[in-house]
Amino acid sequence: MALKLDPLRLAELKMAMADFEPFVARHNKGVWRYLRLLGCTPDEADDLTQDTFIAIFRSGMRDMGDAAAAAYLRTTARRLFIDLRRRENRLPANADLDAADAVWAGAAPDDSGEAQLAALRECMQELAPRAQEAVRLFYGSEAGRRDVGLKLGITEDGVRNLLARARANLRECLEARLA
Repeated sequence: MALKLDPLRLAELKMAMADFEPFVARHNKGVWRYLRLLGCTPDEADDLTQDTFIAIFRSGMRDMGDAAAAAYLRTTARRLFIDLRRRENRLPANADLDAADAVWAGAAPDDSGEAQLAALRECMQELAPRAQEAVRLFYGSEAGRRDVGLKLGITEDGVRNLLARARANLRECLEARLA
């Protein structure tokens, strides 16, 4: 049995979708990056970002300005993230989520994280080549410490220390660039 829509309702739906596309384009990266900050894998962030916009579209929310819309999107994304973790019996601590929200609010004034990402790329270039490779392997390809150690010819403890120094250097560089 095919679903029949009233032609007027179908026209309204098409118009709403056309209006919604620029909204999604403006906020998509910010929602995805926020979900990654909360602890989502890239695939989970993809799915939850899509679910966030579907929920927003179904709610009939109208664009209320970028800052208010971004806050509403983050709230929706956070709720969906918690629901996902609840289904997996892996609930994150509220303190962790609150800390992530505080970091995002303080570090992403444009809400997409573009400025922070550009600064991070610049700071990565300032790391020693070995530290850059360790960061790329560990965070970029999600290799474990053992695998990174084998590629770099160092022990797992060496990788842990190298990554700790790299993170400290990146944090210091980012704070200086974004201050």
